[in-house]
Amino acid sequence: AASLPLGANVTAASLKVTVSRINSSGGVTSTFDLRRVLQPWNEGAKSGNLGAAASSGEATWRHRFFPEAAWSAPGGAIGSDFSGIVSASSPVAGPGSYEFASSPALVQDVQFWLEHPASNFGWVLLTELENTSETSRRFASREDAARAPTLTIECTLPAPQFRITGVAVMGNQAVFTWTNGMPMYQVQMRSSLAQAWFNLGSPVNGTTASVPLNGPQAFFRVVSGP
Repeated sequence: AASLPLGANVTAASLKVTVSRINSSGGVTSTFDLRRVLQPWNEGAKSGNLGAAASSGEATWRHRFFPEAAWSAPGGAIGSDFSGIVSASSPVAGPGSYEFASSPALVQDVQFWLEHPASNFGWVLLTELENTSETSRRFASREDAARAPTLTIECTLPAPQFRITGVAVMGNQAVFTWTNGMPMYQVQMRSSLAQAWFNLGSPVNGTTASVPLNGPQAFFRVVSGP
């Protein structure tokens, strides 16, 4: 979320992953699915590929946080730990790079994470043939800088927010300045909160306007837009 501005609208998203190892016999090609993870889990701090006893708080085959919080089923369960919706799919064969192309569900995931970063628990990669021998694959992680997963996002940026930047009194005139927004701009006034707004002068195309001050108090606003 820190890589995109607040209010960005995600229009496309794709994920590239790299298979770094397969079964010595060549393995069996299968389709892998991306599913959004619904539950928090902890990566842990171990390295290497030989395995070691779980430390407190690490994710294991049985636990999201060892030893207190378990997955709904060993390895995680679709519908409770992982979304029942497939975000994207890709056939995976031998070593090399694979792309999960942009899809409406993938875009929706990224948009959801942008708006709710505390719920970003990533995706899980699951083969559609988990019961078939030799479909397992080793995927390079972020620690493998040259082959780390890459998420590519396309988005439209939010329009700059209209903001009044200055108010000054010069004699019997109030001078307003502002940034962004859309012309034309209309300064409006009312003498009390109970009154309706009324226009002061004609709309302007620039980013400053002067209006007369009359009476002991007044409320002003600048309306942006055609």
